[in-house]
Amino acid sequence: MASRCLVWLISLLIFDNVMSLRTTVSGRFTLTKTGATNLLNSDVSRTAHSALAHRSRSGHAAAAAAPRSQRLRLAAAPDAEPDAAATDGGVFGAAALAAGNMVGGGILAIPTVCAGPGFYPAAALTICLWAANVGTGLLLGEVAAAAVRRGDEDVSLRALSRDALGESGAQLTSAFFVVTNLMLMGAYVAAGGDALGSADGYVGHRIAFFLAATLLAGAPSVLADAANSGLVVAMVGALGALLVLAAPSVDLSLLAQPGTASEPGSALMTAAPILLGALVFQNVVPIIAKRFKGDTEKIRESVVLGSAAPAVAYIAFCASVLGRPGEAAAPGELLDAARGLPDELRGPACAALAVFSVTAVATSFTGAAVGQLEEIRGLVGGDDDDDSSNEAIVAAACFLPPLALALSGPNVFLPLLSLTGGYANTYLFGLLPCLLAWKHREAAEAGDEILPGGRYSLSALGSGAATMVVSAGLGDAAHAISTAVPHV
Repeated sequence: MASRCLVWLISLLIFDNVMSLRTTVSGRFTLTKTGATNLLNSDVSRTAHSALAHRSRSGHAAAAAAPRSQRLRLAAAPDAEPDAAATDGGVFGAAALAAGNMVGGGILAIPTVCAGPGFYPAAALTICLWAANVGTGLLLGEVAAAAVRRGDEDVSLRALSRDALGESGAQLTSAFFVVTNLMLMGAYVAAGGDALGSADGYVGHRIAFFLAATLLAGAPSVLADAANSGLVVAMVGALGALLVLAAPSVDLSLLAQPGTASEPGSALMTAAPILLGALVFQNVVPIIAKRFKGDTEKIRESVVLGSAAPAVAYIAFCASVLGRPGEAAAPGELLDAARGLPDELRGPACAALAVFSVTAVATSFTGAAVGQLEEIRGLVGGDDDDDSSNEAIVAAACFLPPLALALSGPNVFLPLLSLTGGYANTYLFGLLPCLLAWKHREAAEAGDEILPGGRYSLSALGSGAATMVVSAGLGDAAHAISTAVPHV
């Protein structure tokens, strides 16, 4: 089952990659993981103007007009008619977009956070969180599909928030996107730098990765698209090689053993925000809804198929690590994904792990950076191509704070992912879709629902998201108190 899902995931990502290259060569805008983030973070009309104005400087920003990089690949022409856009791969193409947006740097943390509660409880939690994300993704698709059928041109998450919650709701959505991108970029710089060398001398390695990833994010579009395509191929190939090398050494009996944490329940709550963040794909759902002109069946199929393969691949990757004996990770550090391998396989496995780590976080950083650039341009009024001072402010505001976060300490990757998943992602892709769908269903006709269950399903998903936010807040507060007052 896991091998079939891995093949399905590889097929989706390769298709996503090929479609991106095809449209780049034909001179059309490329919808990448980065582009999806931008579409959701900004008004389409403003972003399209900004992307065209800054194409020579920020490359990927053009994709916003048309994620997670990201996230990186599927082709679409924003200026094409919906019928033309909908022909680019159909459901399989839309599923590839969702899968490509979902796979990224967060996967590196999964074995580490799952070791505490144990494999089977963590796998069950992963499935539950995936199901919840599918639910909120369908809710978002329901609202976006209704907007498409009304003839709305802008179906970004910000625009949908403005329609349902007013201008303050749109501004809150933008603020959460800015915070999300900031923390993710900092986390990716930390992980990418550490993948290049030992965390003992982390500053130099992280600065080197930051400079390379920043150059990629600001490269001309043709060069950036080609580089991202190569990184995606390398990422998928390295993950496949790592799983193949590890498979013979996996002992299934080890997966049934209790986790390393003394309190498995607490460890599950600690793992939940990071797992949730790694499973996010909902930011591309409005794009899928627009491509299919509000066709609810195709939206549902794309969301479920596109998100299922990465979720199973995550569980398989976790099993391949936890199913081998080895030492537990030091506090704040990642588990050695090549542990327990024979000496003759450890070298190739470490090489594959390094390639996978660097490429995964590089593509993720690029997506977050392009989304952040467009969001900050809107905040500072940086749509004028001749205003170099504004561009300098935009670049500094986008790239310097994440670098400061990445250099703030040796073990910042996991805390930053936890903060993003526990608060920002929980609001943007948990609470917000429920609020939007609730408002939509108050005025919608019967039978307009993509997710069945009426207000019961909305209440269940919304309550779950609220519980995670409260739990994360209480946990962080308790940790802060215990740190400040050790005897507490």
